[in-house]
Amino acid sequence: MRSWGRSGIVALLLAGPAMADERIASTDVREVCAENGRPGSAYSRAHRVVMRRSVPGMILDHRIPLCVGGADVDANIQIQTKAAAADKDRLEWYACREVCRHHRLGLAEAQGFFTGDWRAAYTKVFGEVAR
Repeated sequence: MRSWGRSGIVALLLAGPAMADERIASTDVREVCAENGRPGSAYSRAHRVVMRRSVPGMILDHRIPLCVGGADVDANIQIQTKAAAADKDRLEWYACREVCRHHRLGLAEAQGFFTGDWRAAYTKVFGEVAR
């Protein structure tokens, strides 16, 4: 894992999303979901590793969540406020459940929540404005 210093975080902010990079998202739902319909253990392990400290009041998070095929690479990391991260986490868990457990969303559709404006997807799904 990369150690994020202040200069690395600034570079991350300036880089913006790299959504066209095919290495940041899987297209195979079998790689994402475990047989019991939950995100696989690789998701859980990687998520705990990435939740590392950054700037006070800010969190480093995956642009495309690991549970819907996002890769654990620098191009798939973004910095956001704790409040925004909490809202995005709610949308992530919704997408993960719908893909893996209920099979009501396809993997590409779930990834689409996060490749564009995730706040718009949040409003559409939950009927309220994200922070």
